Amino acid sequence: MITTFINMPLKKTVKPEMIMTIIRNHFEKGFTIEELSNKNGVSSDKIKSWIKKLFNEGEKIFSEEIKSEKEKIKELEKNIKMRDKVLREIFLINK
Repeated sequence: MITTFINMPLKKTVKPEMIMTIIRNHFEKGFTIEELSNKNGVSSDKIKSWIKKLFNEGEKIFSEEIKSEKEKIKELEKNIKMRDKVLREIFLINK
C-alpha cells in the first residue's frame, strides 16, 4: 500500500497562460499533442481535454462580450436619460 502511494504521480497544476500556449503551439506551430505532452510534462489526454473545453466553451466568451456590450449600452442610455432629466429640472428652476 505504501509503495502504491509513493509511486502515484503528482498532480500538476498548469496555469491558464501555459494551457493557452500549449494549445497555440499545437494549432499555430503544428506541434503534435504527443510532442507537447513530452515537452511540458502533461498527459496527452489532459491536452485533448483542454482543447475540447476551449471549443465547447469558446462560444460563451463571444456571447458574454456581446452581452456586456449590450449592458454597457443600456447603462449609457440610462445615464443619458438621467442627465436629460437633471438638465430639464435645472433649466425649469432657472426660468
